[in-house]
Amino acid sequence: MADENKKVFEYKKLGSLKFKLKEVMDARGITRNKLAHDIDVRNKVINRWYNGTLDRIDVEVACKLCYSLGCKLEDLVEYREVDNAED
Repeated sequence: MADENKKVFEYKKLGSLKFKLKEVMDARGITRNKLAHDIDVRNKVINRWYNGTLDRIDVEVACKLCYSLGCKLEDLVEYREVDNAED
């Protein structure tokens, strides 16, 4: 089959995830230093997440964030569909 070597999904056609840590932290009045301490993550990492720079996140860390912030995963992550009208 000629299509065997094709990728099933292309990232650009799947959409994207927006990480909303800043919004959740600001709403709860939690500082980056406190969160870093609470979940045992370096400040540099928290700063990247806070600024929306995130490539991936470990499930354990996501659980720590939700527990520490008293929120659900859907409060932290928003799925954004991509417009595939051009295809």
